[in-house]
Amino acid sequence: MPPKPAGYEILALDPDHVAAAEFNMLFVVWQRRTLQPAVRAVITQLKRLATKHPGGIGLMQVLEETSVVPDPETRELFPEVLGSGNIQHFSITYVGTGFRAAAIRATLTAMFWVARPSFEYSTQTSVLEAGHWHAERQRRLGRKETGRDIEAVMTALRLLHRERYPEVATRGPAPL
Repeated sequence: MPPKPAGYEILALDPDHVAAAEFNMLFVVWQRRTLQPAVRAVITQLKRLATKHPGGIGLMQVLEETSVVPDPETRELFPEVLGSGNIQHFSITYVGTGFRAAAIRATLTAMFWVARPSFEYSTQTSVLEAGHWHAERQRRLGRKETGRDIEAVMTALRLLHRERYPEVATRGPAPL
């Protein structure tokens, strides 16, 4: 179990997602729907975080098994997310297992490949792996957060969301 995080700032919390800032990173858990207002808020939060941390920022996201594919209008905002702030490292973790999970991660990886962002990006299978991946990139920015520190924030957010909205977390995998 990762250590309890010191003091992240909750930026959004609703049945569909939770977002928080800690260190020079934005953390987002997508539980069900990815809606335009939430994505626009992520863009704003990334810009705000970049102002506070001109050396670069990171974005770590988790797609829970209950998340659904965003509508086309929301997906049109994704390039703007990739261009927001001074992102230096970006990951998406899909925590599911099996063929469906592998297909989703492959799709995410292909989307990054097509978008060709200027920063490092990764599609991960676990929050722990993503935490260690981000920690390596944080060190390159002169930061000292460990993989466990980063994992602890995301784990705390996932737990917070499940506690606040248990009915959403228990719906099972969303349809493709």
